[in-house]
Amino acid sequence: MNQKSIAILVVLALILIGIGIAFAYIGMMNKVKIPSKIEGITGENEANKVPESTEVTSNPEKTGENEMNKMPENPFLSKDAAKKIAKSKFGLVQEEDPMFEPWKQSVLGDPILVRTVEEEPSYWSVPVILKEKVIGFIDVEGDGTISRYGHFYESPDNLSECPTTLTRITAEEAVELAEEITAKYPDAEVSKPIFVHDGAKSKIAWMLKMEKNGEIISRVFVSGRYVYERKEREESKDIGDTIEGDGSVPVDEKKGEGRI
Repeated sequence: MNQKSIAILVVLALILIGIGIAFAYIGMMNKVKIPSKIEGITGENEANKVPESTEVTSNPEKTGENEMNKMPENPFLSKDAAKKIAKSKFGLVQEEDPMFEPWKQSVLGDPILVRTVEEEPSYWSVPVILKEKVIGFIDVEGDGTISRYGHFYESPDNLSECPTTLTRITAEEAVELAEEITAKYPDAEVSKPIFVHDGAKSKIAWMLKMEKNGEIISRVFVSGRYVYERKEREESKDIGDTIEGDGSVPVDEKKGEGRI
């Protein structure tokens, strides 16, 4: 082997040794953990990250408000819905009985809410109006059931005796008629008239409460032109169907008429 070949081999050997040393150095460096700013930033992000299993709760006060505003499972029927349901019966009634013949020229008025004596909503009474006269009614329960309907005349040819309001008398007239009883309690605070049914749902009347020292001491009921008093803790008085429609018809619940 000549000197030139030996020189080439030596150079190649040195190159290989250098490459080996370089790889060894890189391997050693990889085993050493060098802190950096990037690692610090990553740590901060990990701390602020919401774990997938973590539940983020809302403001307790707002949660309470939502619970208060939550609608009950069976909300009481609205006025508009009551009128719509009454309309579904309105056309059928006209074909059922000749006594309801005047209804063909009539319209439905705004429903009136009838409450219990305890002032809880009970049902809607929808007036049937013809030429400024209330000639009949359709009662719609809070769950959408039509419970009764009827007319205020004895003959379909004579509507002159029909009232001008479904309540038979106005709230103002009820106050005047109740004075014969409320005058006996000069120290009591008398409420505004509330339209209620006293016991049976057909026994509707204007009710005025008399309170003293924040407690109810008596109630006055004005049913048509009939006025009576019931003191607190007295039982309901049976006044008969004094303001029932002359042609009242209870709906057969077994058939499910009027139910939405």
